[in-house]
Amino acid sequence: MKITQIETIPIRLPTRRVHQWASLTTPIGVYVIIKLHTDEGLIGFGEAPVLKDWGGDHGKYFGETPQTTIHIINDILAPALAGQDPCRFEALHALMDKAVKGYPYCKAAIDAALYDVVGKKFAMPAYQLLGGLVRERVPIAHSLGLMEIDKAVDEAMQAKAEGVKTIKLKGGAGWAVGLTIAEVVHAIALNQPKVMPVSTQLTGEYGIKGTCTSLPTLIDRRGVVRRYEVELWPREASGLVSGAKQLDQTYAQVQK
Repeated sequence: MKITQIETIPIRLPTRRVHQWASLTTPIGVYVIIKLHTDEGLIGFGEAPVLKDWGGDHGKYFGETPQTTIHIINDILAPALAGQDPCRFEALHALMDKAVKGYPYCKAAIDAALYDVVGKKFAMPAYQLLGGLVRERVPIAHSLGLMEIDKAVDEAMQAKAEGVKTIKLKGGAGWAVGLTIAEVVHAIALNQPKVMPVSTQLTGEYGIKGTCTSLPTLIDRRGVVRRYEVELWPREASGLVSGAKQLDQTYAQVQK
């Protein structure tokens, strides 16, 4: 079995309402479906739920749009995979990575289509190719987004009536800040040692000296006892150093 074509189909899902969170700048639900065709007439389906405002944890990836997804698949990945055996999952991932760096949404959509078409080839569910069935049902959550409290409560009750048991709430950080302050007070006043992400003046950690920034820090009655240098990705480490330099520059301007 050989790959003959990868077709990209942009879609727009209907929504009950506008869904919003703080960093979102584009509507959700505008995705790309792909159809991976083979010379045996079998077709595998995949989906790229792209979002330009989401770059993974700590921004280690980058956002993608339907337009970039269609371009990368049609003009780069599809030609690289033409004529290849879809059963060679790892080899095809290596080909995609060689053809273009990054673009995990695009590659994930193709990955799903590969497992789908190979499962159809051997008349078995795709999960059998991934180690076998683990759970027969998967719970879903309902995300409320940013909205007025009364509307959020009404929508949560409606979702519950429809059988949803987990509600995901997008809200402000006010309570989190208050709880963190309380934990700091308890650690110092009640001598309850605790490691917390608090901002203190660094003394050489990550090559930063004299700048106040947040690191995992052990706190007790003595105050700051120890700061911990956890292993960071190179991009994270450079971002931390860059942020400290910007703080120093801002402070210098304020002092003038």
